[in-house]
Amino acid sequence: MLRRLLKWILEDESRGVELYPDTLKIEEGIITDADEQLICIEAHGEDIENIFRELMKDRKFEAMIDGFGVYVDRENIDLEDGEEPGYFLTVLLDKENSPILIWDPISGKLSYNQSIQSYIKLSNKDFNPPYLLPVQKDEVHIVGPIIYSGDDAYLLEMDDEYRELLLIKTLKPKQSIFIKGKKLMQYILEHHIPYCEKFDHILFDYELDIHIIKDLMNCTCNDGYYNVQGIYFLDEQLDLNTVHFESYRKTFIVEIRDERAFYISVSSDDSYAFNLNRRV
Repeated sequence: MLRRLLKWILEDESRGVELYPDTLKIEEGIITDADEQLICIEAHGEDIENIFRELMKDRKFEAMIDGFGVYVDRENIDLEDGEEPGYFLTVLLDKENSPILIWDPISGKLSYNQSIQSYIKLSNKDFNPPYLLPVQKDEVHIVGPIIYSGDDAYLLEMDDEYRELLLIKTLKPKQSIFIKGKKLMQYILEHHIPYCEKFDHILFDYELDIHIIKDLMNCTCNDGYYNVQGIYFLDEQLDLNTVHFESYRKTFIVEIRDERAFYISVSSDDSYAFNLNRRV
């Protein structure tokens, strides 16, 4: 999705700016400066907003590519209108369309030009990416066979398949659930992957290889389950047989209560993680 958006932006001459310049490169969902001139450090998501505000106040950048791959002139940025720079992929560009700052909340990597060194002030030293946007329970809009009854939810920032896989690798889920489907079962049986089954859901009570997860996500999409490409649990000791299944319209949905978990949806703008306040 990010690649498609950036290509669309580049070809949109009505904006009057050369976008997605050669000074940026994207590899597997990660944006870096092509010349490798930026300083790269670890940072905490809570520090990014202050850095961003100071750079904006002093007019140290001309434009931004935000977490949804949208190019925005500095004059059109409204920090009081829901912008959360600490929780979304952010690229700041100078007059020559060269990056002066790149922030990736999934990896927790902050890259910046030496010219803005004085603005890089970090007060948090307990680095623990990914940095996800906390949302109130009434703001959680789940599409698909999941319900959530807790009060600790986070919006996931993802732009494409690579960003999804990067998030999964960062959070390191120990167990997972997929909705049973024809393509999914063909793949599992052909590759002799151990599994359990309950209420038309396929349970894996061990950590899956990221390449297998990618294939299972694709199978789930091919089976028509675009709303949920897997539910992923972060705790090893979780007994998947005790995961809460609720009967709903002749089928079953998964209820997340206090489990540390997240899910990915490709047909909805929003995917969520739950109960990460207990993450170590």
